[in-house]
Amino acid sequence: MAAIEFGGLTYAPMEVIVDPRKGFWLFGYGSVVWKVCALLMKCQKPSSITQRIPHEQVDFEHDDRKSGFVEGFARRFWQASPDHRGIPERPGRVCTLLSAADAEALEPGSASGPNEYKVHGCAYHVPANKGPSVMEGLLFREKAGYTQRLVDVTCTDGSTVQALVFVGEPAGEHFAGYQPGSEIAEIISKSAGPSGPNLEYFLKLYAALETEGQLDSHLRNIYTELERLGAVLHADTGVTASTDSAQSPS
Repeated sequence: MAAIEFGGLTYAPMEVIVDPRKGFWLFGYGSVVWKVCALLMKCQKPSSITQRIPHEQVDFEHDDRKSGFVEGFARRFWQASPDHRGIPERPGRVCTLLSAADAEALEPGSASGPNEYKVHGCAYHVPANKGPSVMEGLLFREKAGYTQRLVDVTCTDGSTVQALVFVGEPAGEHFAGYQPGSEIAEIISKSAGPSGPNLEYFLKLYAALETEGQLDSHLRNIYTELERLGAVLHADTGVTASTDSAQSPS
């Protein structure tokens, strides 16, 4: 794949580690999680945001979907987003998947619950006849510092699938690294990019995982800080950033 020019930045080519012409499983742990209506519709009792945030379907073609999790990893909002939920001058924060060892090294003692190193998400099967076109779209979407890895997904139906996953690793150009929850919340509340407000991304993911009972202390901490900032204001009618939110690019 060639380098991608977008928004005044040049993004390095990404190595493709599967043959998309043969079809592949894809594991999503960020926006793919909240772009599934079923996750938000299952909750019986609405909480502060669950069931009241708009939801939508995933935007790539697939012929099968399984809920599941990967073990030995942590979901962290430590990846800078200069292309989707931020702009180059003010990148937002989106999540990445880190090995338990990397997460512990960067934030010692952070694991404090059963979900800390078990990341729940969704696995989608992309059929062979759609593989190349879907991969092309994924390479563009994940261009800002993500690389491809293979993981074993334990599915809720009892099966296990090997799936492709996009991760932002500590050595990556757009890896922001550890920051306290208060600093991450500040960035999320003020950032916006071509894909919309950073706050929208966070709250929709939070709501979906809350519905499933799969929140971890990292996400809870950021949400608490967003509440403290007054950023979580209109979750019943949509998602809005705090009053001093960053200007979205034209």
